[in-house]
Amino acid sequence: MLMLAAAPLPAPAPVPVPVMPRSGECLTMAATIARAQTADPRAGRAGALAARALADAKTERGTALPQLQAFNRSGVGDGIRADNQFDNRVGLQLSQRVYDFGRGALRRHAADARAEAATFDTADARLTAADEAGRRLIAIASGEERTAAAGAIASYYEKDAALAQRRLDAGLLRSSEAAGIEAEYARARATEADEALGVATQRAELAAIIGPVPPCVAAASIPDYLGAMPGLDPERAIAEARAADPAIKSAEAAARAAMIDARRLKREGLPDISIGGTTAYDYGLTSLSTNREYNRLGFNVSTPLFSGGSLRGRVQAAEADAAAAAFAVGVARQQVDQNVATAAERAARLQTIGRLQARALNAAKARADAIDREYAQGLVTLTGLLEARRDEYDRHLAEIDARTQLMLARLTLKRLTGRIQSAGPD
Repeated sequence: MLMLAAAPLPAPAPVPVPVMPRSGECLTMAATIARAQTADPRAGRAGALAARALADAKTERGTALPQLQAFNRSGVGDGIRADNQFDNRVGLQLSQRVYDFGRGALRRHAADARAEAATFDTADARLTAADEAGRRLIAIASGEERTAAAGAIASYYEKDAALAQRRLDAGLLRSSEAAGIEAEYARARATEADEALGVATQRAELAAIIGPVPPCVAAASIPDYLGAMPGLDPERAIAEARAADPAIKSAEAAARAAMIDARRLKREGLPDISIGGTTAYDYGLTSLSTNREYNRLGFNVSTPLFSGGSLRGRVQAAEADAAAAAFAVGVARQQVDQNVATAAERAARLQTIGRLQARALNAAKARADAIDREYAQGLVTLTGLLEARRDEYDRHLAEIDARTQLMLARLTLKRLTGRIQSAGPD
């Protein structure tokens, strides 16, 4: 007797997943993209670093303005202070850099460029988080469909087990053939459990990016969000990506900052001229002390005369950094060009492959249904039936994979061409 008919294998138990407060809502692709850009800690860290870079630029701009400070010194005892400064004096000191051969302006420009690069790094981190979250949502939807396909064929094997048992009892079926349907059923249930485990893993990874993931995933929202992107040839896609990709813009800003730093260091050997003024008031702590007011204005000129070659070394290092940063721009553009060209080519070809796989699936299903009817009439063997159903199942998986790969290619194109922020198809 077939073990399948007497004691069917249990279906895989559902894996618990974190649930959002509004658990009745299905998670859409647009919501996943939006939440990833705000919830992912990598995007938050990049935003904090950008805020720091903006603060550094603000600090550097402040050095070009007059610097004013107040002071007060007092003391008791005999003699003078070790630094020859007077006690019991209060006043104000004002200083202003007058001319430094453009070094201050170059420092400000370099700080602004670094802040700009950090801002683009934040945008890139957000898009990276959105891309990863979107890929995991696609994997979840695909995995759920693959799980359902495995469950459907397992249910089919379970349903037909009784017919196989009757044929075996009547001597119309060999025991080896009868055991084949049990083996196929067990394999289908194992595949179903494995696919469910993959879905649970993708859910956990998505939750690490966006927070709790509801049980319901709106699979139909994925192709609706990605759209068909009609008429987007590789050359146009590359042009759009170069204009929109924040990684390229960050590399360009960083290269600009490195070039400015090199120009500034070449001027470090030139004089620095500044003016300063002091107004002070000496006050006495006893009735015998004299109170006096002082006002003084002067200027300062300083210039390095000899540094043992260290300044030249710093200039050479800065020039090398600038050259490396310039090459980094080329590397970023090359990477984007390759990714866009590959994704555009894959999207175009996978669209055709998907249509062909759908046709193959329909044909395989029609063939399996026909063989199923013939098997019920005793016209074909169980081996032929199992082979037809296995072929239909394999065609179904191939069709799912083709659609999945097409959605991943379109997601890549949407991210690289700056369209991932939109709430729907372009």
